[in-house]
Amino acid sequence: KTIILAGEMKNLFGKNLKIRIGAEILDKDGKIALQLPEIEKSAGANQDLTFELKKEWKNPKLWWPYSPYLYHARVKIFLNNKLIDTKTERFGFRDISIKGRDFLINGRKIVYRRGVRIGYLLRRTPEGKYLVNNRESVLREIRRFKEWGYNCVRTHHGCFKLFADIVP
Repeated sequence: KTIILAGEMKNLFGKNLKIRIGAEILDKDGKIALQLPEIEKSAGANQDLTFELKKEWKNPKLWWPYSPYLYHARVKIFLNNKLIDTKTERFGFRDISIKGRDFLINGRKIVYRRGVRIGYLLRRTPEGKYLVNNRESVLREIRRFKEWGYNCVRTHHGCFKLFADIVP
């Protein structure tokens, strides 16, 4: 298996720069599970820059709907050996394929039972305020979907960040 971290940024410094980009993958306990090799890139003044970090990963813990193991990818940007920016994103590592009529995750057949989350209809106070940022109401919703046997939820009108952050 191979992990690829790709990104883009803009040089806003107003002069040509040579930067170093590195990344590490953190496990659920915050320990480094994988260190990706650093690369150097040059960017002209006010120009866009794209990058790709890639490394083979022999044994990542795979994400599964009923035991969703999640990692954090932390990308670091250095200028003159000084850390100037970081970005961390949560992700799950999985292999998705189709065999005949079967949908497979990590080589295992799965049948999706999907619900739809329509936040703007379900989450309003009597005053008409949205409750999408209310952690407890979102947790109740997630528990309800699990009780109904759903293993997939489609969000209507976009995926609210809180909903995505709460779901393991």
